[in-house]
Amino acid sequence: MQQLLTLQSYSQDKDRQEEFVQDQNERFARLMETVRADKMGAYQTRKQVEQEFGPPVFSRMTKIGNVDAEEWLYRKAMAYFKGDRVYFYFDQQGQVIGWEHVCLPEKEQGQQKT
Repeated sequence: MQQLLTLQSYSQDKDRQEEFVQDQNERFARLMETVRADKMGAYQTRKQVEQEFGPPVFSRMTKIGNVDAEEWLYRKAMAYFKGDRVYFYFDQQGQVIGWEHVCLPEKEQGQQKT
C-alpha cells in the first residue's frame, strides 16, 4: 500500500511541475508579446511587472553604472541556454530603471565540439 501512495505522490508532483512550467511559459509569451508590441513602458514598478508576468526565474543585485539595481530574469521555463530572455532592472524604490531583450542563438543540430 505504501508503494502505491508513493507512486501517487510522484504522479501528483509531476502534474504540479507540468502546470508550473506551462504557466511560466504562458506568462513569458505575454511578456514577449508586450516587447514586440513596444509596450514595455506600461510597466513602471516592480509590483506592476510581477502582477502581470509573475515572479522572475532568477533575480540578483547588480550595478547599472554607479546605481545599485535589482535584476530580474524572465525566460521560458526549460530554456536554460538558448532562446529569448528579458531582463528588468529596478532601483531601490522598486521603480523600473531599464529592461533589455536578449536572444541567445539556438545551437545547430548535429554540430559537435572539437
